[in-house]
Parts: sequence; structure tokens; C-alpha cells
Amino acid sequence: MVFKNFIFGVTIRVVFMAVFISMAAYNYLSTGFSLLFSIWVLFAVIVMFNLIHYCNDFNKKVTKFLESIRYADFNSNFSTNNKKGKTFKTMNKAFNEVLNAFKKIRSEAETQNLVLYTVLQHIQTGIISFNSNGRVGIINNSAKKLLGIGQMKNIEDLEVVNQQLHETFTKMRPGQNFLIKTNPETQLSINSTGLKMDGQYWTLVAIQNIQNELRKHELDAWQNLTKVLRHEIMNSITPISTLVSSLNDIIIEDAVQTEKGDYSIEEESYQDICDGLKTIENRSRGLLRFVNAYREYSNIPETNIEVVNVKILLQSISQLLKEDFQNEKIELNYEIKPEEMVINADEELIEMVLINLLKNAKEALLEQDDRKITVKAFNNGQGLGCISVTDNGPGIEQSKLDRIFIPFYTTKKEGSGIGLALARQIMQLHGGDIKIFSTPGKETTFSLHFRV
Repeated sequence: MVFKNFIFGVTIRVVFMAVFISMAAYNYLSTGFSLLFSIWVLFAVIVMFNLIHYCNDFNKKVTKFLESIRYADFNSNFSTNNKKGKTFKTMNKAFNEVLNAFKKIRSEAETQNLVLYTVLQHIQTGIISFNSNGRVGIINNSAKKLLGIGQMKNIEDLEVVNQQLHETFTKMRPGQNFLIKTNPETQLSINSTGLKMDGQYWTLVAIQNIQNELRKHELDAWQNLTKVLRHEIMNSITPISTLVSSLNDIIIEDAVQTEKGDYSIEEESYQDICDGLKTIENRSRGLLRFVNAYREYSNIPETNIEVVNVKILLQSISQLLKEDFQNEKIELNYEIKPEEMVINADEELIEMVLINLLKNAKEALLEQDDRKITVKAFNNGQGLGCISVTDNGPGIEQSKLDRIFIPFYTTKKEGSGIGLALARQIMQLHGGDIKIFSTPGKETTFSLHFRV
């Protein structure tokens, strides 16, 4: 509307100027130079200057408005009591409305930035951002405290404080995670992500001291382990102690001293003592097996990570278990997509995990008529390589799933409860994970997840 009025104002002035020039030309051609000719020329000049002033005034208003936006000077004001007509009054009012809207937006943005800054400075997590040149953009108080530095304008400033931290931040790439122990009381968990601002790539880093959390989890782990050990040991020691007491009573009550000074005992009592000693032997061996299982669980060798062809790995395992599965009439199927799929892993340890999962699946199918096990290998599209083992057995109840990876917990009569706990520990050493999904009465799936 403003610009339509402006065009109309310009058009009127141009029309008047054209009329005055035409009248001046007509008089000049009719009478030559005369007073009337001079008057028409004067009017044309006056209209021309008025047009120039009118356009300049409009341009000045527009320029002032655009510069206010450019330099974020939203306190500028355009008078709505303009004497130059309705056009300028309407334009000034529109400019003021736009500037007030920008002013309101900036005020809200400043309020949000203030809130974010306050939150950033008061959270316990350290936050720091830096660009590809190492220049620090944001660093909060928690980050300064955790890094042990007062001020930091560049990542190079860390070299004076801690050489290990400096090397970590220098080599850090978006998406990487690190654990660094800077002193006995500080274990830093450092997580990074990348973002792009103003055409520059920045690395945003979150830093947390997880020492207290680690101690809490360590204490919980020891308490849980102590409960398991106490439970297993008491299960063996209590009946042994009771049985020894009973055998002692038998000997005291039934042993008879002969004339030669020897002792004799009735055959029935003798048989009871033999049975009791046999039971003690069996329980002692069971306790010894438990101790050996614990030693096996706690002494996993270091991983030797290398590129492993999944197809060759599964073929090797299939050849090893082929006869055993055929004897049990179990159908074993493999699906590998893509066929040339590889993973970064310790081949021997992963082979041990897969053999354990396949044997568990086999044992779950022994009471089934239709026995099938499917092994699938695939990339899940999220940077993870997966190998899953699925059986169509009876499944596992939800209440048992939550404890399935706890050391020494087992759902089998002859199980040690070590296999799955060992499998999880091995996968964690690979930086991966093992997961379980089970539908009672239908199937159970264990899946191994690797970094590709």
C-alpha cells in the first residue's frame, strides 16, 4: 500500500511537470519568449525539484530503515505525524511496526540466551566448544574446574595443565568418547559431537567426573558378587557341615571297641558312612567346579582385534558343530548379507561366544519336535555389524531375562551361569554389546553388535 501511494505521488508530479513543459513549448512556438512562457517553465522547474525532494525523502526513509535492521538498531523511530502526506505517514507507521517486531524478537532471544548461559554455567557437566583451529568458543565453570584451568582461549592452553588432556583434545574427532584419569579422585568421561556454525566446523565436548559413579557401581558389583558367592558356598558348606555332624553321631553311637582294642561298626552304619562321604565328595567337587568357573570368568585374555570375515567364521563353527546338530536332528541355517561382510573382532573369543550361544540354543530345543536354529549376519545401517542366533524353542520368561547375564545365574539344571556373563564381558571388550529378545512359546534371539 505504501509503495502504491508512492508511485501515485510520483506519477502525479510527473504528469504536472509534463503538462507545464508542454504549455511552455506551445507558448514558445506561438509567441516566442514571453512572460507566460517563463511562468510555465518556472512551474515545471518547481515540480521537478519537488519530485526530486519527494523521491530523496522516500529513499532516506528506506535507507534509514534498512540500516536499522542491518546494525540491529531497533530503537530508531519514524514519526507518524508526518506533514508530507498520508503516504509517508503510512510508511513510517509500517517501519515502526517492523522495527518493534524485530525488537521483540531480539529481546526474547536475549532472554533465552541469558537463561541458557545461566544454565550452562550452573550444570555439573563441563561443556566446551572449539573450532578446527583450536579456538575455544564456549567453556563453562564446570569444564574449567574439571580440566583444572582458569581461563582457556585455545586448546593449546591445556598443554601446560595436563599433557594427556591436551593430546586427547588435539586428536579428538566428533563422535569419539574417552575415559581419562587425571588424578586418584577424578575419572573424566569425555564425549564429543560435531556441528557447523557460520560456515565453521565446531566440536562440542561434554565432560563428566564419573569417579563417584564408578565407585558406586563397583561397590554394587562387589555386593552382588558377594551375595552370589555366599549363596553358592553356603549351599555346599551347610549340607556338608550337617552331614559331617550326622556321620560323627553314627561313629560315636555305633562304633564298638573289640577285645583287641580296635573298633568295629555294623554294616548298615558302615554303608551310611560311605554314602555320607560320597555325598561330601560330590558337593566338594561341585564347589571346586564353581571356584574354577569363577576363575575362568575373571581371567579373560586380552583381545587381539583384527578384520574377520563373517562367512569364513560361521563356516568354521558350522563344520565344528555339524555332526552334533545332525545327531540331535536340528536344522541349522545361515543368512549373511552382504556375503563379504567383515567385523573388527578377536576371532577366537567371538568363536567361543557363538559356540556357547549355539549350544544353548541346541539345549533349548531338546524337547521340541521341530528343531530349527537360524544364524543371521547383517549391517543394521547404524554403523553396527550384527550376528544373531535364533531358536524356535520354548522361549524365556520376562522375569528371567532381567537376570540372564548375571554371573552364576542359570536356568539350566547342569548350567554354571558363566557362559552368557562371559559372552557379555567379551562383547564389552570389543566395544559392542549382546542383547536378548524372547517370546515365550515361540522363539529366543541373542544378537551380537559390533562396531563396523
